[in-house]
Amino acid sequence: MQILFGVENLRRINIMPRIELKPITILVGRNSSGKSSFLRAFPLLKQSLIARSSAPILWFGELVDFANYRTTVFENHEDSSIKFHFTIRDFSYFFSEYQDIFYNTQEREIDRISECRLSYSISSFESRTVLSHIQIDCPDFDIECGIGFDSASGHVDSISIGYIDMISIFKKAYITRKTNFLSSELRHYTKLKSGDREFARESSYNESIVSSLANIIKPYLDKRIQFPRLFELALSLLQIKMFNEKNLAELANETGNRSFSRFLKRIASDKRLSDVRKQLLSHFSLKVALDIYNSASNKITNAFSDVIPKI
Repeated sequence: MQILFGVENLRRINIMPRIELKPITILVGRNSSGKSSFLRAFPLLKQSLIARSSAPILWFGELVDFANYRTTVFENHEDSSIKFHFTIRDFSYFFSEYQDIFYNTQEREIDRISECRLSYSISSFESRTVLSHIQIDCPDFDIECGIGFDSASGHVDSISIGYIDMISIFKKAYITRKTNFLSSELRHYTKLKSGDREFARESSYNESIVSSLANIIKPYLDKRIQFPRLFELALSLLQIKMFNEKNLAELANETGNRSFSRFLKRIASDKRLSDVRKQLLSHFSLKVALDIYNSASNKITNAFSDVIPKI
């Protein structure tokens, strides 16, 4: 596994391309060009991780002191975002599985992927440092996923696959981060109500994605199919390794439901269902993007928990 790291708008650095982290790395540049700022980004991330701050980045601590957001952002442009870029190459990710109607989940490791690119944008909001956006790019699956966060609550308030808005999938749930650290995993919570009391329980994001998929495919299947069988069929679309004609054809032959089999075959050949196919693909891509992100974020956190470069 390889990790590349780069930053934008940090102190004197406007744009620092991603470079591979190796035991010995030599930076060459003019005085005040940002070499020290780049190297100090490593202890900055570590102190933010170990201090358990309420913000994604702790600007001042035992390891390094950047003062605050305004003094750290490039040319003191407080309206600009500071970005931390990571590329992870040649790694395995965990595929989360939605097990049954009781929302039990488990994970299994699948084939290695060649590259995943993550970008974290942080900004200033009411004198606080907040995570504003995460960009997830997975070239192996041709997936581009953007996740925006509400500055006040920290909950996800926008999520897209390419140019397709997907946030409506989570209208009965919300997504937030497991911890406040920059590369924290994402967690999904289902909104519930008992009498006048409203609460939430942690659940798999597959719950929302499968529910949305079931509503999409329901009009094309035998009307006698009821829950939970409808959910099982929708789930099977998320369990294929790649969304393509070959895997859809294999699923059509393997499924025990005739109407679902006919539907899958029509998806591959009937141009009138091209919009439906795009919806299925966007749901599959969202599930893969979230799985890859949570695996990649853990690898970033582990890598930076022990790394402080010697200058």
